[in-house]
Amino acid sequence: MTKQLSTVTDADGRVTTIVRVDADTVEIHAPPGPGANGESVVTTLDLDANGYLSELTDPRGAKWAFDYAADGLMTKAWDERANEGGVRSGPPSTFTYETFGFDGNHERHYLVQDENALGGSQNLSWPTAPTLTQAPIYKTWCDGSQYIWSWVVTESRATVAWETAQGRTNTVEMVHSRTGPEPTDTSIRTEPSGRVTSSTKGLSSFVHSGTAPGMTWDRELTPDPRFGAESAYPSASSTTVLAAEGRPALTRTVVRGETAILTEPLDPLSLAISTSNVTVNGTRTWNESYLDATKTFTSESPEGRTSSYKVDAVGRVVQINAPGQVPTQLVYDAEGYLLEVKRTKGAETRSTRYTYDDRGYLGSVTADSSATESLQTLLPQNDPMGFPGEVTVPGISTTLQSVDVAGATSGITPPGKPQHGMTYDVLGQLTEYRPPLHDAGAPAGTCPDGAECYSYSLDRQLEDVTLADGTVVDYSYGTATGLLDSVVVPDFGTVNYGYTTAGRLQ
Repeated sequence: MTKQLSTVTDADGRVTTIVRVDADTVEIHAPPGPGANGESVVTTLDLDANGYLSELTDPRGAKWAFDYAADGLMTKAWDERANEGGVRSGPPSTFTYETFGFDGNHERHYLVQDENALGGSQNLSWPTAPTLTQAPIYKTWCDGSQYIWSWVVTESRATVAWETAQGRTNTVEMVHSRTGPEPTDTSIRTEPSGRVTSSTKGLSSFVHSGTAPGMTWDRELTPDPRFGAESAYPSASSTTVLAAEGRPALTRTVVRGETAILTEPLDPLSLAISTSNVTVNGTRTWNESYLDATKTFTSESPEGRTSSYKVDAVGRVVQINAPGQVPTQLVYDAEGYLLEVKRTKGAETRSTRYTYDDRGYLGSVTADSSATESLQTLLPQNDPMGFPGEVTVPGISTTLQSVDVAGATSGITPPGKPQHGMTYDVLGQLTEYRPPLHDAGAPAGTCPDGAECYSYSLDRQLEDVTLADGTVVDYSYGTATGLLDSVVVPDFGTVNYGYTTAGRLQ
């Protein structure tokens, strides 16, 4: 009998339940909210005939949809905005692949185009084979002369390039070299702007280095005292900003050390004591430590100021001690919900208290403003994803908020004022901001009087902003580089930008 995951229980005892309604439908029920009447929010997964995810419905009712090729590669994806008028009713993102040989008995496919719902795309080109550099291996004849016995690969290079819908090309070149004291892998990225960054990693050591326009860096990694080389940390690093006109080069060095004492030497989770220290430029040192016996983390600044915080058995912060302040206490219920944050000095205690709705979303915050007064904020209309539709300070003000199908803010109504509205395109880019006095009767597809409207290029760069008075702020970019060339501002003029060959603003 096949066993399938049905529940996940966290450290607080809260249970996520997985319900298989039928062969094609799976529901994920979040942990219920606090108390006996707690409710679960549900995410639904619908599978196709091959068991691939076909549709996903979040607790708010928004849907994602996916199509696949016969071999299981995803070919189309509709996000929540593309599905707002019905599942698969809007434009999808599409993915195109090509076959590059075989991997065992299976075809090997590479993604060659990723096109979004508005036609913007990344078009990728992959190397069919790396470029190899070889060197001869010599042997010696009996008469002392040499002959080429074999050849060895000293370097291999492969380049991946991707071009945007507007013809701007990025490249990444991977170089594997065996010419130095140890093999190295180097990644070199060239952006459309001309900016080049590189990173080199030694394959048998823990030394990394890299370059970027105007700077260099290097770092040495050391195996973590608990988890070893798989979790190495930077024990020494140096970053240099190269000299420029009017100033010398600037260098920052950092040295770090870590120690750990385990109660069971072979169990990295049996931590008893850990320490770490960081020294910057040889003069300023920060120290940190953890003592498991008291569940306390302590840190000390270069000036000698000490702060600490204590956690409980499941890792929740329960006390914070900061220099010059009375301790801060944090109180939780049995399910891990934060109920109160308080400070006590002498006989006086001030606190901030929290309550939650039946689904576990924040329902109210009550903060003491003095020894005898407090200020309460209510959130009585959380949607199924926890977005607060109303924020009320009783007797003072109420602010209303709304979101679109993707969770982006679509309306804000300040206390006693009309609503401000926002509209987004299918990619989530803000296209329209409507203040209260805009022309609500403007034809569809036009920018209403009194509103601000935004348009973007296929590469998702802001191109025009139509202001409330109808004037337009125009942004222009380099055709090949994609860098901002100029901004035309009404009643002001044109602001131009220039760059170095490395893509840096001059």
